[in-house]
Amino acid sequence: MAGDGAAKIHEVQYESLVESQEAESRRLIEFCGLTWDDACLQFNQSERTVQTPSKWQVRRPVYQSSIGAWRRYEKHLGPLFEILS
Repeated sequence: MAGDGAAKIHEVQYESLVESQEAESRRLIEFCGLTWDDACLQFNQSERTVQTPSKWQVRRPVYQSSIGAWRRYEKHLGPLFEILS
């Protein structure tokens, strides 16, 4: 990453990730300056220990059921949308 001192943010839309997992994953890995590994596409098959509250999700492949789930909270997100735009 560039050493200009500015924070770099890579935006990933979940819908795009679900639709084109490999392409989106490759863009993210490249942005991070890492070397691509095909295991990135089988993250859910890793046998490493996971100790997070969402550990059951880590073992699932990318799934479509979460697309649009944020809309349940849309009315509460108005101020955040204003700040981010």
